[in-house]
Amino acid sequence: MPFYTIIADYQDGTYVSQHTAENAKAAVLQWAVKGSFLIDHVKVTTKQLQRLREDFDREKPTAMEETVAVWCTGARLKRKYLSLTIVQTDPAA
Repeated sequence: MPFYTIIADYQDGTYVSQHTAENAKAAVLQWAVKGSFLIDHVKVTTKQLQRLREDFDREKPTAMEETVAVWCTGARLKRKYLSLTIVQTDPAA
């Protein structure tokens, strides 16, 4: 199963996590379910986290032009933009 690195940019902070998933969207949904940096650093409520999960469930990450195995997606969170970059990586490298 593919391995993904997710880079989240939000409120002047960058947060990195890694997930094994079937595809980029599944990796984003795993990231949203875990939500640890959002709870610990951004102090989102359970309701805000659920809304974010629903937003990501509706959207398919967009493949970035002129790259291989790199996608992006994002959503509004607490009136600011949360940007995710998803990179399919090789955990053995």
